Amino acid sequence: MAKPFDSPGHSTPDFSANATYILHPDGGGISLIYYHGNVATPTHCTDGTAIGKTNATTGEVCGVTGASTASPFGTVGNTDFDLSSATAFRNNFDRVGVYASYPIGKHFLPQGGLQYGRDTTPVDAGAFPTIPTLKHFDSKGAFAEGSWAFNDYVTAGVRYDWYKPKYAVSTFNTQWAITPYVSIPLQNGFQIIAEYQHRDFQLNAANHRQNDTFQARIIFIK
Repeated sequence: MAKPFDSPGHSTPDFSANATYILHPDGGGISLIYYHGNVATPTHCTDGTAIGKTNATTGEVCGVTGASTASPFGTVGNTDFDLSSATAFRNNFDRVGVYASYPIGKHFLPQGGLQYGRDTTPVDAGAFPTIPTLKHFDSKGAFAEGSWAFNDYVTAGVRYDWYKPKYAVSTFNTQWAITPYVSIPLQNGFQIIAEYQHRDFQLNAANHRQNDTFQARIIFIK
């Protein structure tokens, strides 16, 4: 990932390692993944407005307003962020994930995975008044999926995803989604994939926002 030359940690490399053990030739295996990286996290837009504040001249919010329970459910403003060391800080993060799958019979393939993450701010927040005092926070996620191959032309399945960006009992930000899908390879290079997804975003202790989407894709591989 390219980083601006004057951003915090622009010369600090990311690191990733993974290992996979094959349990079955038809899609069975277990994988362990570790990723350590860092990213410059802005606190202002390039016009000098702090994130979440409104520019007195243009009347435009820097960043995105907080999610609300009524339309328009949050507004996207100016996203031209200042990533230089003058107002941005470096966020270090670590991710550990484990994924597994194993075919049952000739038609059914269950899969699942877990991921744990930790983000750390290695700077004195007092140097940047707009940065909340935060040493580190954890995130967690998981998924479970099962697919059934009816024949060479039709495979259907369903996937469940769960994610909590900041893992704490008192933080109401859980997200989950359920996605049924069907894949139709026509055995001539063309493949049709259709899926429907229902996603739920927790806004606070009493309110949620739901998104429903449908996608259909045609793929050609020769």
